[in-house]
Amino acid sequence: MTEKDFWEMMIEERIGILLKEKGEKREEVWMEEGEKILENLDEDRKEGLRTYIGRMINEMAVTERKIYLGGLRDGFRLAEWMREGGSDLEEMPGIEKALE
Repeated sequence: MTEKDFWEMMIEERIGILLKEKGEKREEVWMEEGEKILENLDEDRKEGLRTYIGRMINEMAVTERKIYLGGLRDGFRLAEWMREGGSDLEEMPGIEKALE
């Protein structure tokens, strides 16, 4: 495994952990509802819907990764700015709540 592969795996794992913390039960409900809908469709429509959902999930994964990496970059920039003496946390209203 290359270093790049390692970091890719770590990022994907962290995104998965964060998303699971926020919506594990909702995901189970959505899966059950989806299976009920699929039960009533013919095979061609089932396959078409599964393909569509698969594409949508892949696009969401790309978007989630971009959001995570964007937040990570913002955090690094904020840390650098503060290290350089740009500001103290106390000067940023609401930052304590945002960092919870």
